[in-house]
Amino acid sequence: MLLLAIALAFAWLFLQRVRRLMRQAHLRKIPGPTPASFISGNLGQLFHPSAEQFQIDISVKLERVIQIKGFLGDIQLLVSDTRAVQHILVKDQHDYDDALVFVQSNELVFGPGLMSTLGGQHRRQRKIVNPAFSTNHLRTLIPIFRDVARQFKIKLLANVTDGHSPGDTSELDILEWMTRLSLELVGQGGLGYSFGTLNDAQNEYTQSLKDVTPILSDLHIYREFLPWVVKIGSAQFRRYVAETIPWKTLHKLLRVTDAMYESSKRIVKEKQDLLLHGDNTVKQDVAEGKDLMSILLRANNNVSEGSRLSDEELIGQTTIIAFAAMDTVSSALCRILQNLALHPSAQDRLRSELKEAINANGDFDYDDLHALPYLDAICRETLRLFPPVPMFFRTTREDVVIPLAEPIHGTDGNLIHEVMIPNDTTVFINALGANRDSSVWGSDAHVWKPERWLEPLPSKTRIPGVYSNIMTFSDGPRSCIGFKFAELEMKVVLVELISSLRFEVSKPVVWRYGMVMSPALEGDPDSKPQLPLRVSAA
Repeated sequence: MLLLAIALAFAWLFLQRVRRLMRQAHLRKIPGPTPASFISGNLGQLFHPSAEQFQIDISVKLERVIQIKGFLGDIQLLVSDTRAVQHILVKDQHDYDDALVFVQSNELVFGPGLMSTLGGQHRRQRKIVNPAFSTNHLRTLIPIFRDVARQFKIKLLANVTDGHSPGDTSELDILEWMTRLSLELVGQGGLGYSFGTLNDAQNEYTQSLKDVTPILSDLHIYREFLPWVVKIGSAQFRRYVAETIPWKTLHKLLRVTDAMYESSKRIVKEKQDLLLHGDNTVKQDVAEGKDLMSILLRANNNVSEGSRLSDEELIGQTTIIAFAAMDTVSSALCRILQNLALHPSAQDRLRSELKEAINANGDFDYDDLHALPYLDAICRETLRLFPPVPMFFRTTREDVVIPLAEPIHGTDGNLIHEVMIPNDTTVFINALGANRDSSVWGSDAHVWKPERWLEPLPSKTRIPGVYSNIMTFSDGPRSCIGFKFAELEMKVVLVELISSLRFEVSKPVVWRYGMVMSPALEGDPDSKPQLPLRVSAA
């Protein structure tokens, strides 16, 4: 009887697969790279740590809609066509959801926050979280960010000057420093909480936040099975199985997830207690009640009980804010500093702009910071060419048709002007490809050129995106809610560091793909994430 049940289950799965492949048959006319594996298709190539060059190559050599083979021949699409992306993210947004694999894995790791909820729950959360990221509130964070960045600058200067002759350089792991700095920035400005990284403190929470990306990168291919795994038994049963099976990486993820949850729970409880005791108590807090979490908790208390975020949702928001702000901002800052080291003339030009403004204005306010054209150009160009998260995931909720800005050539030689995508098809939004499209940005689209932002942009640069005609922070109702927060952090840090320090290249590095791009030593596949640069006083 058991064998019969197993046979029937496999037969049902086989029929489901055949039906799915038949419904996707017309998508085979869309060109795509040769799969590396019959089982996993192109997924191993697309999500391998060294996948950045593969993603760039297929974006350049193939079309703006690319066929990607998933497990057992399942067809997925990689899309950078601007009109198609506009329909997916904005015009026809209700026909798509974040990919279920992405949402479910985020919920298991971070809890029920903005990155791990769908539909009405996501809209309710975003409505309450939005006020914390308003421009008026971000203006109040400048002194907090400046104080943290200045303290880190002093520590960096001590590392490169103590015991050294004037003009000497010291090799530092800039990724380690930027991770510590980004974590303290989001700690004080985001959570009203100091992680102690200014004083070289290490705790389980900070280490767990750092460990998430490499662990999830190792487990990425297995996340495809989550939609089936989460249906097996109760949460307690699945937890028991996960703890029992001999899988070290999974066990490490469980420890990291537990540590983040307990720490975020403690932070939320402390913030709630402070708010209960009134404004005088809040003013004694790290950020004097100006941090994102304090604003979020106040907003949450001011809505009806039915709309209010639960404690579990607040804990999830806390973990996601800490992780997302730390990983993406540290990655972006490392890219900027690496490119400034590779282009000394650009670094000198930026330093001159910053010193001139500092001499004229002293400490910057929000408006001063956004009135520095070359600083702005460097941030925009680096985020265009090197998005920390190069792809976003969507799944169709029904059969849809997406129009194309420019037709693509099918494998049969015919032009394709629109694509019919069957229900439950995975669509990858190719931010890296859209940001580097030579038909939009010109023949030098793959060149780091901040000066392009100091002159009128090409007329075609009407790319979907909440930030600067680029796809780096996505678009639509699921775009990055904290992009202005991240931009502000980066600019404050660059003002402090570049005005006082000089950065030069050291060892060659490559950038590895994970949830977020991270640097590592070139030629060493076992290298831990790091960005060695030589640093001296400017």
